[in-house]
Amino acid sequence: MAVEPHPSNEGKVPVNLRDVLKDYHPIAFARVSSPAQAKNLPAQIEKLKQNAKELGFKKAVKVYAIQQSGFSGEQQNIKVMRELREKNPMKKYVALFRSVDRIGRDTEIALAMRRQFAEMGVPIITEDLPDLTGKNPYGNRSMDLLYIIFSGVAETGKEREIQARKDATKRSAGKGVIAGVPPALYPQNYTDKGKSVYRQLWEGQKAVAAGLMSNKALAKATGFLYTTNSPARRASKGVKQKRLGEDYRVGDGNTSQPRKILKELNAINERDPEKLKEYLDVVDAIALLEQTNNFKHDRARKPASLRTAKAKAMHRVSVAYLRDPFAHPNPVTVGNPEVARIVSNEGVGTVQDAFDNPEIYLVKNK
Repeated sequence: MAVEPHPSNEGKVPVNLRDVLKDYHPIAFARVSSPAQAKNLPAQIEKLKQNAKELGFKKAVKVYAIQQSGFSGEQQNIKVMRELREKNPMKKYVALFRSVDRIGRDTEIALAMRRQFAEMGVPIITEDLPDLTGKNPYGNRSMDLLYIIFSGVAETGKEREIQARKDATKRSAGKGVIAGVPPALYPQNYTDKGKSVYRQLWEGQKAVAAGLMSNKALAKATGFLYTTNSPARRASKGVKQKRLGEDYRVGDGNTSQPRKILKELNAINERDPEKLKEYLDVVDAIALLEQTNNFKHDRARKPASLRTAKAKAMHRVSVAYLRDPFAHPNPVTVGNPEVARIVSNEGVGTVQDAFDNPEIYLVKNK
């Protein structure tokens, strides 16, 4: 698509910085990639405003803050600019970014954004380029070349960053410092009967095998109930229903999750029956600790920011073992101090220690 001059330019397009300082409206884009980085946005915004002032713009700078990583973040920039141009077709805009690598960490994306901005009549200024840039005929040709070079450098840096992250994740996983969840959702760990649901399922499947009860009856007895918000589905069940929060739980046992748990337990048993006994003891101990201290379901609350510090710390020291008990130490009797060493050298890495001293297992947001 050919680049057309902006309709209000009367055939002229800006080539140098001085061509946009008087009549162009500076639109600054601040962006972070995750909620954890959101605290950096105010500093970015202030820096962009200060830069616009130092450059000498006569029009007030307008800042758009975007929390989105990668390609989606770049698309948001384009969407914002398109909407501005559609609402104000006769206004002239110039886009301000902190640096070229904040436009796109992928060379193709960076070049595509530059082209699309130019098609809208919007040149680009970044703090690491001393003059205007933009797809021909917009911008200083030397700056256009530097833009391409900086984009390539940013992409190379991103590749190294991604590889370093993968290597770190692999090393961490080897020490039991991993993310994710155990084979079942945490709410099903708990019981008021002194045994974890894992153990109840393991013992209950013997009754199913003997024909004394059905899989649905076992699932229902252990609290795995079919859940739906669909009025049509509720009506089709034809059973008494009870409203719990936003969910409707009906009388049929939901066998899907119990089957997954039993599959994991059977796999452990086939490999080593003694390991299964240990595994069930661990789950019983976790369930009892959390049940006794009355923070049932805390580890399953979403988003994760709602979970208590104790719940997060206990998850950190136990999740690796619960996912693979053959590769990681028993979090109840042995513990994994490597998990604590992410933050401090004090923790022993047991479930009880995580419950008693959660702060030594959790990285504090700075």
